[in-house]
Amino acid sequence: MEVALPEWKRWKARAEWKKPEWTVEQIDDVMIPHIEKLVPELYTDACIRFNRQVKDYGVEYTVDMGNPAMWREALPKMPELANFALPDHWMGNSNAETEMVPIELNRWPEGQEPLGYTKFMAKVKQEQELDEEKAARGEATWPKKEGVSRDDWFKEEPQTWF
Repeated sequence: MEVALPEWKRWKARAEWKKPEWTVEQIDDVMIPHIEKLVPELYTDACIRFNRQVKDYGVEYTVDMGNPAMWREALPKMPELANFALPDHWMGNSNAETEMVPIELNRWPEGQEPLGYTKFMAKVKQEQELDEEKAARGEATWPKKEGVSRDDWFKEEPQTWF
């Protein structure tokens, strides 16, 4: 073997390598802050609900957005959405096998966020300032919710629109 394939030990080690298993806690420690960064008003916007489900194969995180009145009308017609499951006909690639993004890539070092994210956050801050000005003038602002925090990811009962 040494003569025919001098690097056989490296090839063998590479073939025997197994992807390290992530614990649910490790996944939560990466994904929840990432989602909080992607959806800055996750805990305060009345038009956003979120859920976390631990499955055999990992953890599923879902964030639904929209007018709660619209959801209250749609959910009785499509009960699968109440369980945070999307129907296959809504997905353009429902049968496609896609490679999972490695969890390590879901971390953006502070100050190295993508340009699109930086522009998005500038718009969010601008809208928050406009809402503050409207509130100071006594005008109607975007609907807010209170009493929701990171702890709600770990509740047994999912959030509801009712």
